[in-house]
Amino acid sequence: MKEKYGKTYGSYVYGIKELHTEDLDIMREVFVKQANHFLNRTFIVVADPKNDHSVIRNIMPLQQGENWKRIRYASAIAFTTGKLRKILPHFNKSAHMLVREIEYYANNDHEISVHGLMQKFGLTLNARAIYGLEINAFDENNSAFIKHAKQFMKDFSFFSPKAMFMSMFPGIVRWFERYTDYEFLSNDAAKFFKKLLNQQYNKHLDEIQNGIVTEGAPDFMQILMEAIEEENKGQYISQDDEDIMHSNIKIASKKQHVRKIEIFGQCFQFLLSGFDSTGLTSIMTLYILAKHPEIQTKLREEIFHVCGDKEELDYEDLRGCHYMYQIICETLRMYPPAVRTNREADSELVINGIRIPKGCQIAVPIYLIHYDDKYYPNPQKFDPDRWLPEEKAKRDPLTWLPFGYGPRNCLGLRFAELQIMMGLAHIIRKFEFIAAETSPDLPVDISSKGTLKTITELFVKARLHN
Repeated sequence: MKEKYGKTYGSYVYGIKELHTEDLDIMREVFVKQANHFLNRTFIVVADPKNDHSVIRNIMPLQQGENWKRIRYASAIAFTTGKLRKILPHFNKSAHMLVREIEYYANNDHEISVHGLMQKFGLTLNARAIYGLEINAFDENNSAFIKHAKQFMKDFSFFSPKAMFMSMFPGIVRWFERYTDYEFLSNDAAKFFKKLLNQQYNKHLDEIQNGIVTEGAPDFMQILMEAIEEENKGQYISQDDEDIMHSNIKIASKKQHVRKIEIFGQCFQFLLSGFDSTGLTSIMTLYILAKHPEIQTKLREEIFHVCGDKEELDYEDLRGCHYMYQIICETLRMYPPAVRTNREADSELVINGIRIPKGCQIAVPIYLIHYDDKYYPNPQKFDPDRWLPEEKAKRDPLTWLPFGYGPRNCLGLRFAELQIMMGLAHIIRKFEFIAAETSPDLPVDISSKGTLKTITELFVKARLHN
């Protein structure tokens, strides 16, 4: 299509008008300059503001219009630097468990499934940091939390029969769920997490109302509930955190009520992200390092220089690892969690001479842009130096979109980055990783059905670093 029609062309997808574009000027209008007209995104599962019992339908990516603005604005304070510092002890504890798991494989000279390893790390960290549960996914495969988490992610497929039915008959499904308390996607798992979230919510609500100070690090739900209270009292985000707040989603009313089920939705969203976006990036970063020992060695030197032998790493330690950040950025370029993103026009507009009707979807192919040799020469090569400050400054920021762009970008991007960096900082200091003999060369084959995934399972071996 691109060869025939160029970087911008129109089509129909399931009867809906879609404008496909790689034109950065059009993207800038959609994502930034006229973002107020393109706040909504389209998914197979749609939001339902009238549904006060579905956790899934209340996750933030599904929300639209003023409803999305309200939830996003009230939640943003929970993602500021000061708030994220409070939950870092959970990140450290989870990383220590990751180290112990790898030690077992290293001592026994066994191959490690990178998928399995990072999935367990993500589950452990999410259970602790989001839900406040003392869970170790490396040793507790039979726990109800882990069983239901894995079952939900197995069912939560864009191409499952249930998902296809939901996309073809959204109104019927939405009505049925609203009045029956039934979840089409993994009903048992959804009910389990709703019950769990409700228990944690009532516990934290009692603490807030009675001024109870809890010992140890708070979990994210507690942070989120306190942040909403702060927002209601008029405590706003500082200039240091402006990247998670944009002027065109600030709303006039200071007191924007966020329903309990919407708080549940934001906490549950982390479970989905941990499996998909954060999980994929962790998997691919470790595998790439195993395939590039020279990059791995340079990273290890940086970690020792910045962090030394500290067992408990803090925010400044991780932010001081600039080369690590370059590696993660390059991994996200080559393996973005989503291959494309979209926005929906809320009215008829004209952008760069193109008439865009109301309801038209603007589709941006993230993967194609990330592999355009105009922006990234030799794009199949993994090169962290593309992200040196002087090199990054040469490129338009719209050429790197793993977390989206503009006011509708991913609110949890900092959480994801900290999770990946904490894991890497702990394990790269202690181990040397090499790719297993049967492992494929880079770049690995991927599937773009839904979110990006590797077609084959990836394995590495680890040995203790002297």
